[in-house]
Amino acid sequence: MRFFDFSTSEIFPKNGYFFDKWLMFQGKFIFSQIASVVPKYEFDKIVKQFQGNYSSRNFKCWSQFFCMMFGQLTYRESIRDIINCLKAHQSKVYHLGITKVVR
Repeated sequence: MRFFDFSTSEIFPKNGYFFDKWLMFQGKFIFSQIASVVPKYEFDKIVKQFQGNYSSRNFKCWSQFFCMMFGQLTYRESIRDIINCLKAHQSKVYHLGITKVVR
């Protein structure tokens, strides 16, 4: 698995000028690439073993794990700070792999 899969030759051509057209990123976000290292099957096995999702209806362990991982990677200082940051990027949350955010 390779992170940061892009080449600088597409962004900076040899003549030193930018392309006239806009370049759009078509890969996965870095957060999703890091999260793909955690095997969901193993995670679900542990959650089932310890009955982690027993009394939760909407906010499952997988979503909570992603929210806490997001908080750690972005140096958030509190739960409220994590929620506010995720709400600010609400259109991108699904693409990061987080299915639900507590409101």
